[in-house]
Amino acid sequence: MNNKKPKPIGRTIKLCRQYNGLSQSELGEKVGFAKKTAGTRIGQYEGERIYAKPQITAKLARLLGIHRFAISRLSVDSELETLHTIFKIDMLYGLNWSKNGDVVSLSFPDNCKTVNRHLKKVYEARQALMRGEITYDDYNHIKNACGTYKKRK
Repeated sequence: MNNKKPKPIGRTIKLCRQYNGLSQSELGEKVGFAKKTAGTRIGQYEGERIYAKPQITAKLARLLGIHRFAISRLSVDSELETLHTIFKIDMLYGLNWSKNGDVVSLSFPDNCKTVNRHLKKVYEARQALMRGEITYDDYNHIKNACGTYKKRK
């Protein structure tokens, strides 16, 4: 059994390339790579052995008809980047999606034991913060320590 995690950037490039009916070589040539190395370069991006520079990422995205954030490294500096980060997390872990009225909620499946354990600790810390039992600094430290937090004396 292969226990390697799927690579969301490379997988997205591959899926979109196939959706557009392009071979690795064809896409590489459209990007502007030499015919001799075009397929190899796209294969390296799909396998995430290398990452495209921003200008190549923009060109790939335009050619594939997708947003550049869909094939960029994870970032949450804007709402759009955050959405694409969520989509990558969903690709890796298979998030549970639910909707109640206009509110969409996401949760991790039961097999994500470490994530769920730490999210529960952070949730409990957030409740303690809201009750005034800990400071905001304590709360942030708990989040960043991922469960290894020791209360300050």
